[in-house]
Amino acid sequence: MKEVKHYVALVLSELCTKNFKDVCKKRRDAKGKYLPNVFAGNRPSAGPELDEFLVIRTSSNFGDHNVYQQASVYVQIYVRNLENGLQNIMRLQELEDKVIEKFPIITDRYVVKNPALQLSGDDDLGFAVWLVRANLQINTTDRFSWPDKE
Repeated sequence: MKEVKHYVALVLSELCTKNFKDVCKKRRDAKGKYLPNVFAGNRPSAGPELDEFLVIRTSSNFGDHNVYQQASVYVQIYVRNLENGLQNIMRLQELEDKVIEKFPIITDRYVVKNPALQLSGDDDLGFAVWLVRANLQINTTDRFSWPDKE
């Protein structure tokens, strides 16, 4: 059996650049270049040009079950609060609907399914946060090798 390999970077990269890239409104900087609105791992600092964005991360523990690994994927939906400090519930709901409709996500390497919503409240930085948690299973069958024929 080959060493255990984790595919965290692959999963996060594909989820950010393929699956969830079109959920939030696109924003441009002063030079007209598109600003990213889906981030892997951690919440970025958000200037006035960023009103909504997603943060995608995995759970910190991965269960190893030989032919597959199991973890959770978290899609955090951030929407800037309204001027009076109230949450923009309608926009949060629109983005959550767009996130949920992406499931299940099935590739040769991994499957992300069974999304569930958790209302997370305010982040004390002017944004409301909703969290979608889903199950992640990673196919690791390529780490097994057959013995050489004699």
